[in-house]
Amino acid sequence: AERPTCVGFSVNVVLEKEQSTFQLSSLTGILNSEIAARWFAQNAKKRGTQLEINGGTLRRIPIPEYESIADEKLAMLVTRRQSGGGEAVELEREIEQIVSTLYGLP
Repeated sequence: AERPTCVGFSVNVVLEKEQSTFQLSSLTGILNSEIAARWFAQNAKKRGTQLEINGGTLRRIPIPEYESIADEKLAMLVTRRQSGGGEAVELEREIEQIVSTLYGLP
């Protein structure tokens, strides 16, 4: 949340703690990446066919070290993807590539 926000009972809210962290749009790209999906599949509690991704699970996911250039590029791509701008498949491929690089993967 970038400003005071009211949400329902079972909603996780992510707040920016300090200036030297990823922008919320960049964090959205990281948390929606294939890398995060695999981590959640291994670490989140199973609820039937779904995963329970609660605050405790979100606090444990390893977030890569902050990198300002990657943050700016990732934020721009995620914002474009959320607004429906550009080719979705190409934007998602670029987002995945940046996230992989942040995690030190090829």
